[in-house]
Amino acid sequence: MLSGNNSAPQKATEAAQKDAIAGAKDEIAMEVQEALLNYYNNTYVEGDGTKEKSIQEVVSGAASTAVGNAKKRNSQLLESSGVSENKITLNTKSYTTTGTIDTNGGITWSDYIESTGSSTPETEVIPEVGDTVNYAPSGSYNWDKSLAESDKTSVGSGIETLSSAPGNTYNITKWKILSYDPVSKMVEMVPTKPVGNLTLRGAQGYNNAVYLLNNACKSLYGNEGKGITARSIQEEDFVKAGGVNWTSHRANYENENSVKNSSGNTVKYGEQGSDAYTSYKKYPSIYEQENNSVITPDPEGITKELEQSEQKNSIKATEVGATYKEAETSIQPYQTYYDTSNYSTTQGLLGDKAGILLPNGSSTKNYWVASRCVDLYGRVCYFTVRLVDSGCLYAGNMFSSYGDAGSCSRALFPVVSLSSELLVEGEEPNTYDVKVD
Repeated sequence: MLSGNNSAPQKATEAAQKDAIAGAKDEIAMEVQEALLNYYNNTYVEGDGTKEKSIQEVVSGAASTAVGNAKKRNSQLLESSGVSENKITLNTKSYTTTGTIDTNGGITWSDYIESTGSSTPETEVIPEVGDTVNYAPSGSYNWDKSLAESDKTSVGSGIETLSSAPGNTYNITKWKILSYDPVSKMVEMVPTKPVGNLTLRGAQGYNNAVYLLNNACKSLYGNEGKGITARSIQEEDFVKAGGVNWTSHRANYENENSVKNSSGNTVKYGEQGSDAYTSYKKYPSIYEQENNSVITPDPEGITKELEQSEQKNSIKATEVGATYKEAETSIQPYQTYYDTSNYSTTQGLLGDKAGILLPNGSSTKNYWVASRCVDLYGRVCYFTVRLVDSGCLYAGNMFSSYGDAGSCSRALFPVVSLSSELLVEGEEPNTYDVKVD
């Protein structure tokens, strides 16, 4: 009863493996359903060009995400599972089942196939922070200037097509590993230099910065079929890299314009100014969706749920009053802007990650950081978008509560996430290539 292929422990182990596969299939079904709903909404309701992707690609990308999540919870059982060329493989030590994604997005699953092999790969890549990865994606993105630029009376116009194909401005071939999680086996990497030059201006620059920067990076550097995701770097990436030193610096940052809090002290990061803005009380439209916005009276029917690095949908300038609004009585924002003032300070806060996030030190090409923030002044406040400038974390003014528009042009700095199972050792030491074929 306690040994052999038909023993009670053996049957229990096999049952656990089948349960892991069944759970992964359920998770894939839910993730695919949500992805398809978003696809149809974005394509036919929002009209943002999602229809350029095939349904097969959408389903493959969603399945990759679901398999990755399932592997995090059942790493020992589903370790070598994955998605490749529209085929989903769920593999345990004793069983394998495959799902084939058809052109209509349907998934056809095979029966369980018994296996005597181990679910652990024979050779496991264990990358380290700072290692180099050769990865040369080729994508494109239509940068809509009507979402990126505006002033008091007009919005930008035209489409700038960005391309990461070889020979183009946004082409990147070499990356540095920023982090590696041995449990999920997920790698985060950033380029060895920022690329391109994109302009954000006015209320629309503030409204859509997070949306535009993340979607540009996703289209230029992601690969849904391989489960490779991409987004813009965010303020949280600096927090994660700098740890307690970074969060301590941020918490102690004092407003440089002597704005006071309710206790009569200079406002620090995360604190609210004591005086509401009653004369100059304009704000970019997305501000009323932010979870720390203070507008009197509160706009009706608005859900305050967005963190500073979040955005679900673009704000289109064709909508009446879309770019900016004016409070009836006042606005009273929190101080969410802070900076690191100079390169030496920034380098000290980031430690061994400084050379990765600031690849050319204080001469690193200035780049956008996809996070919004507000800086308080005496009579007005400024709605800004974070950026790196001369090796420091700053922010660029987009819009003031007086109604003035600011403008900045900066490069892209993407963060790419992929499974270490896609990495193979390259010819040079501490260098990897990505399996995408």
